[in-house]
Amino acid sequence: MSLKVTTVDSRNPNYPASLLPKKGQAQFPRISIIGDPEILKRQWLGLFCSVKCPGDLILRTYDLARALRDAGVPVIGGFHTPIEKDCLDLLLRGKQPVVICPARDIKNMRLGKDLKTGVEEGRVLVLSPFEGMGRRPTA
Repeated sequence: MSLKVTTVDSRNPNYPASLLPKKGQAQFPRISIIGDPEILKRQWLGLFCSVKCPGDLILRTYDLARALRDAGVPVIGGFHTPIEKDCLDLLLRGKQPVVICPARDIKNMRLGKDLKTGVEEGRVLVLSPFEGMGRRPTA
């Protein structure tokens, strides 16, 4: 499987149903994806974490990431904060699907070895509604 970026229009059957509007126009008329869009048809648990949090909560978060991985729970998140990045590393060691939603354009995004392997195995998807943005998210 190639790691090319595919643009999916809101009229495409691979467009995530959860992003489709009840009335009117789609919030994101197009999304960019790297990976197999079929994994978007699952139920997902969102993971997000603050940059600042107490140490005991950090340890519990790592335990949660391991438990989700071991239970095979599909996880979606931005994986921007240091804690989220550590959780992503833990999740990528499992076999469950993971969706990464960076707050930026993914057209020139470099994927590390673990992410490339996950995409090639069909269990990792990178998704972004942002086009033409810079390489880094901003406030």
